[in-house]
Amino acid sequence: MTDSIFESGDIKKLADIYARARDGLGESTATLDGWQKRIESLGDLGSKTFKIAVAGTVKSGKTTLVNTLLGDDLLKRGAGIVTSVVTRVRANHSLDALIKLKGWGEINREASDAALFVGFITGEGESFDLRSESMRERLQEYLSTLGEEFLGDDGTYEKHAALLKAMLDGYDRVASLITHDGGELTYSGDDFHRHKEFSGDDSMAVFVEDLSLRIPDFPLPGDTEIADCQGYDSPNPRHRERVQQYLIDSHLVVYVVSSRVGLRDADLRFLKDIERLGLIGQTLFVLNVDLSEYEEAADIEAARVRLGGELRPFIEAPEIITLSALRALLKRLDVAGAKLTKKEKLLLALWDEEESLPSGGFGDFRALLALRVGERRAEELEGLVRATLLKGAEVLRLRLKNLGKFGGSRGEALEAGLDSMSDAREIIARSFKTFEGALSSRAQAIKTQTYARVSGTFHPSGGSIANEVMAYVGTMKPAIASIDFTHKEKLFAKLAGVQQKVREEFHRYKVETINPLAVEAIREIWGDVTEEMDAAAHDSASLVIEAVEGYRSLAMDLGIEVGELELPDLEASIGKKKVPLFSSVTVPAAEASAKHLISFAGHWSVKLATGWATKMLSKRDPGTGSDQLVSKGVETARELIAEEARSALLHYNEHIKYQLLGKNIDELLASWIENYRETLEILTSEVDSILGELGASREELSRRQPLIDELLTELDEVAR
Repeated sequence: MTDSIFESGDIKKLADIYARARDGLGESTATLDGWQKRIESLGDLGSKTFKIAVAGTVKSGKTTLVNTLLGDDLLKRGAGIVTSVVTRVRANHSLDALIKLKGWGEINREASDAALFVGFITGEGESFDLRSESMRERLQEYLSTLGEEFLGDDGTYEKHAALLKAMLDGYDRVASLITHDGGELTYSGDDFHRHKEFSGDDSMAVFVEDLSLRIPDFPLPGDTEIADCQGYDSPNPRHRERVQQYLIDSHLVVYVVSSRVGLRDADLRFLKDIERLGLIGQTLFVLNVDLSEYEEAADIEAARVRLGGELRPFIEAPEIITLSALRALLKRLDVAGAKLTKKEKLLLALWDEEESLPSGGFGDFRALLALRVGERRAEELEGLVRATLLKGAEVLRLRLKNLGKFGGSRGEALEAGLDSMSDAREIIARSFKTFEGALSSRAQAIKTQTYARVSGTFHPSGGSIANEVMAYVGTMKPAIASIDFTHKEKLFAKLAGVQQKVREEFHRYKVETINPLAVEAIREIWGDVTEEMDAAAHDSASLVIEAVEGYRSLAMDLGIEVGELELPDLEASIGKKKVPLFSSVTVPAAEASAKHLISFAGHWSVKLATGWATKMLSKRDPGTGSDQLVSKGVETARELIAEEARSALLHYNEHIKYQLLGKNIDELLASWIENYRETLEILTSEVDSILGELGASREELSRRQPLIDELLTELDEVAR
């Protein structure tokens, strides 16, 4: 099956047949109302958003590729790396850009964390609030005094200082648009491209929570969404966390590798995460070629073969499309009559002269992407949609055939067998009660085993992943510059910065190492749960199957056609409830962190002021004293983080057990029981429907027959 099941209108056609049967045949089809509703609901499944994540490291050409696919320069190319916005694009009747801004609570938490990192401390009893003009002035003045340690190799600010500078630079332009809970902006029509003011300028983008674009002439069918994900080698671990959150919910990943740099360490880390998230099998790779670096097509093919070899540890036969995203985009823009820059015109002319180089490969990519979207959507919906349509058609077909078969002449035979049929139905009802109790008992046992397995993974008192976390906390020691403790006026801020650096190192570890491990472990546990529940349902159904066979035999003897009991195969996806990332539920409030940091820094400032710490820290050797002070700061930070980590692990452990897996097991159990109940009700309602028709006159039965024949013919067309 492909998406054609939705395009051809089979769902609507079968629902219409049910509606006409109900209108024309009345109560004789009333027991099938549940099936009509189920069929109508299939349309909602077909419209479920199919998500494509375009991922890769910084400057690999992701945005250019997305723009090429969309046929226009809609997304800002070359955006900065201070921000962490995932830009989502989907179909619409007009151009609309929807921007959701962060609320002041989140903005102040981010700014407070960054300020502590660079050593900016608020006054005693004063909360950090960027809306305070005096605080912005003090922060601006403080940033201007930062030394070389806050400059990178390229002369730009370190990321925390850069974040604060961006917030200060953009404050006046966005402050009036933001409320406590955030703010929303919509740019449509001629104003659509104004969204680039937010996505392409760090001083604006730092205030953006979510960016969603709606465009006409979307290149892919159905309800499909394409997301341009932040580069995974961004220096901020929270950016990676955002990408992971989108990836978990995606159906297809397009991973872009730049031919200029090839597969880097950051790519290898990213691909390992994709593998652990269970997405490597649904990843399509794009080698984005910089044509200026190649003289002939053979060189590009060699680069593709080399990339395939480098990817083999992750996937045996990776799908790799070779293309030049920039060339393809410029060609599309030029054909559309868009105004190109002088440099873009020269590049395009130069590449057009190089006949030995490939034209870009974009057409192959677009065709393959459309094919994969269709296949993945069909794969997800094949079992449930197709099986439901076929079963729904068969259920109605049997009812119509039985209604057309019986008239008053068969009434005596049916009534004579009524007592036996009633007894058989009672046996089915009792067997179903037994099945329901047995399956519920097995589900509870499976739940208990699952809870124990989760605790064996995440509980802070001995879980395997929890042990890794606590061991890391106890030994982590990020590289921290020495502290000149003789300058007491700066000591307070420096010591606060030490603890903030340790805290960020821990968050980086959670995002890079624990998040993928945790998701991988949860998916493995849930996979085992679904297999055990499937086996439990089939094992418990033996009495029901036996009872139904007895009932069918009696019905067939009376000439009534009753369908076979088909054991349902229910797909229980973990996606019913999104797997939470460990890092996203374990970030402490900045206010609480600040109190601990200030308390620690103040404690040591007093010691130094009294001269006690100066003696202890080797006055004769300031270097050794500084190392001891940094070491003490790191040790104190580890102790604080260890407490938070234990609490976080316990919270995550309980959440995974009761809010995720426990509720999924309950929903799966309810689905099994309800599916069996509905199936049995349909099977046992045939006799009732026929008995209800025995009093009908021959004239009435004759009047209904053409409708029955017509509906049966249409059902045959749907089930082909």
